[in-house]
Amino acid sequence: MVSSRLSWEDLQTLGAVLETGSASGAAQRLGLGQPVISKRIDAIEKRLGLKMFDRQARGLAPRPNVLKLRGEFAAMGAAADQIVASIIGTAIGITNLRISVTDGFANYWLGPHLSAVMARVAGAQLLLAPRRGAVEDGWLTSQPGVAVVFAPPRSVELNARKLGEASFCLVASRELIARLGTPKRWEDLPRFPLLEQTTSVGEVFARWNDALQTARVPLRAEHTMPLVQAVKAGLGITYWPSYMMRIERELIKIDLPDTPRAEIYLTWARAFDDLPALRQLVNALTDLFLAEIQAPAP
Repeated sequence: MVSSRLSWEDLQTLGAVLETGSASGAAQRLGLGQPVISKRIDAIEKRLGLKMFDRQARGLAPRPNVLKLRGEFAAMGAAADQIVASIIGTAIGITNLRISVTDGFANYWLGPHLSAVMARVAGAQLLLAPRRGAVEDGWLTSQPGVAVVFAPPRSVELNARKLGEASFCLVASRELIARLGTPKRWEDLPRFPLLEQTTSVGEVFARWNDALQTARVPLRAEHTMPLVQAVKAGLGITYWPSYMMRIERELIKIDLPDTPRAEIYLTWARAFDDLPALRQLVNALTDLFLAEIQAPAP
C-alpha cells in the first residue's frame, strides 16, 4: 500500500506553488529547477489520488479544495521560519540585517508589518534604511540585507525576486474635490495644483512627471509625511501607491485611465545567500506582500 503521507519537501512545494501560481515561480522561491517542481506536483497528486492543480497556459491553477488551504500553508511556512530563526539566534547570536525601502513604503507598508516580519526573523536585528532614490549595488554587497526596488538589478552580484505589481493613484482631499472638481483624464491635471514628492519610480511616474511640467506645483517634499499633511489641508493633488489608501482613508482616491502599475522586486547580494536569517527575511517580506499589497485598496 502506498503511503499518503507528505514529506516536508512536498508541503514546501505545494505552499510555494500556491503562493506563486506556477511551477517556475515555486522553483525560484525554493531555489530549484522547474522540472523538479513539476515532478513533485505530479508525484503528490498520484500519491494522494486526486487532482490538486489545473494546468493552464499561465501556470498552475489550484482547485478549490487546495485554494482554501492557502492560509494554512502560509502559517506553516511562518512557523517553520520562526523555529529556525529561534534556533539560529540561540546558537550563534544576533545577525544584523538591513532593509532599504523608499520613505513612503517604510511609513505606510513596512512599519505596520514590522512585528510580523520580526517574528519570522527572530535571530536577527533589523535596521530600516529609508531612501529617496535608487539603492546602490555597493550598499547591498557590503553587508547583509535586502532592498525593495522597482526594477530588477543589473549586477550579476545581486539576486532578485519579483514580488508582483502595485497600482498607483491620484489622491486629494474632499475639500479640494468640492472646490475644484475631479480630474477625469491625465490631460486635466495641469489645471489643478499638484504636490510633488522628490522621488521617482521609473516608468510608473512618467505620466505624472509630464503633468508636473505644466501644472502649478505649490509644494515639493522629500518625505512622505509632510506631503500627506499638505494633501489633507487641501493644498493640492499628489500621486502614490494605492496601498497607502488603507491608512489614509479620509482622502479621496482618483483612478485615471491608463494609470501604469509598478513591478516590485526584492534584491540582495548573492554573497549572503547562505545566511539563514536573510532567507527568512526574504520569505517573510514575500509572504506579506502577496497577502497585502496585491489585495484591492478600499
